[in-house]
Amino acid sequence: DLKQSPWKYIGPFDNADVKGVDRVYPPEKEIDYDAEYVGADGRRVKWKDGAKFKDETVIDCNLFNRLNYSIAYFHRTIEAPADQEVTFLVGSDDSISMWLNGERIHHNNAARGMPSTKDVVAGELVKGTNSLLCKIGNIGGPTEFWYQLSLIDKKVLDQLEEKLDADFPTVSERSFYTLETIE
Repeated sequence: DLKQSPWKYIGPFDNADVKGVDRVYPPEKEIDYDAEYVGADGRRVKWKDGAKFKDETVIDCNLFNRLNYSIAYFHRTIEAPADQEVTFLVGSDDSISMWLNGERIHHNNAARGMPSTKDVVAGELVKGTNSLLCKIGNIGGPTEFWYQLSLIDKKVLDQLEEKLDADFPTVSERSFYTLETIE
């Protein structure tokens, strides 16, 4: 069984002119829950407990009294009993990047709204403790994040998504029959 720690989060960092999405901020260099950094608008920011955030629900990232042009980071560990492939189902409003054990496994510089599963990301856990870092970039309006860890192989999920699109081609059917409603 995989064991996921509660989330920790930090921010806001600046995303003016949407340049923060590609800027390397301190959480991308090190995960130090005791560290304090200079964030957006010169504020001092530090990691906070995100145990209230639940997986498979929309996480409201408007935690910093700053809606527009901001970056938030979420971090957790995943304990794996053996090396294994997993699939991350994630959504974001707006952009998202992900690092697993320090290696970037996903980057989507999207401008999009309310998340659900928008991106399907393959990952390889190693036996023991794995570090997962998610970077959510906002342009304007709400900042939101959606996360699910699946043991179903990404290739199988991709094939299922193609089959659903073929079997339910109308917009109303497609919005109901999605991966998150059948898994």
